[in-house]
This record gives sequence, C-alpha cells and structure tokens, in this order.
Amino acid sequence: RIVTGGYDRALRIWDTGTDFSSHLFERLEAHSSGIFSVAFSSDGSRIATVGSDDALRVWYAASDLSSPLSERANAHGGTILSAAFSPDGTRLATAGLDNALRVWDTASDLS
Repeated sequence: RIVTGGYDRALRIWDTGTDFSSHLFERLEAHSSGIFSVAFSSDGSRIATVGSDDALRVWYAASDLSSPLSERANAHGGTILSAAFSPDGTRLATAGLDNALRVWDTASDLS
C-alpha cells in the first residue's frame, strides 16, 4: 500500500496490487486544511498525518479510518511540514514553520 495526502485535505490509501496497477483503496478528509506530510510506521500499522491546520493525527491503518487513533491539536502553533516515525515506532518526529523539531512518545504523548 501507498499513502498520500494533499492540499485537498484528503488522506488516500492506494492498493498497489500485484500487477503494479494502483487502485484507490480508501479516501478520507483527514484535516481541515492541506496535508503536507504522511508517514507509515515501520510495521505498517499506523499512519501519521500533519498539515497547515497545526494538527498531528495518527490513524490505525487497518481500520476504516473513520476517526484518528490519536490526535494532537496545536502541535506546533502553526503549519506542520513533516512527520516521521522512528524505526521502532515508539517515537514520532514533526517539524513545523515555527522552526521547531518535536519528538513525540507515541505511547504517552499521543494517546
């Protein structure tokens, strides 16, 4: 699977299949404004999304994505540009236009 986010506020999960053709698997309006970064955890179980609405959201990848697994509003005090999980999935780093890099503990900070 491939995950994408866009300025249209939509999170999309694509099923690439075995024949290398891409099919839209799921679409969700995930933020109130544009999404700038999406990331899968290394085990593929979670998806992080960030964007210009200053929200950090973590989604359970195997669900119907109807609601976030966890959410942090006002995570940077402005637009968040990037998100990445640590290799073991216990941390999530975000960077924003506030010139800050924040590292979140996925168990305690995002529960």
